[in-house]
Amino acid sequence: NRHKDSMYNIEQLIVKETEKTEMEWNRIDNERRKIYAQEEKILLRSVKDRDTQSSLDIGRIETNTWEEIVWGEKEWRSRALGWLNIAVRKVEEKAEEDRRNEKKNEERKHRQKRFKE
Repeated sequence: NRHKDSMYNIEQLIVKETEKTEMEWNRIDNERRKIYAQEEKILLRSVKDRDTQSSLDIGRIETNTWEEIVWGEKEWRSRALGWLNIAVRKVEEKAEEDRRNEKKNEERKHRQKRFKE
């Protein structure tokens, strides 16, 4: 009987140690899963933050590019308007000069005609 009791006690000790070891491994496994879940959460957040930052950067670049285009177009229009104003003024001056010359020519012709008479 004593042998039987000793064997039973040893078997119970083995069962307890096995259960204890399994519980420890389960605890370690659960900790690892928690750590993995936390790391995954951090990585996903990092990816999301980078995506958000990229979107913001793209928007800023588009805005800056658009502003440069608009500014360049305004500057070009301003210069073109200046050139147009100069051209209009020169055409008007030339037209005025042509009128004066025509008037002088008419007066000269009129004088010559009176002088001949």
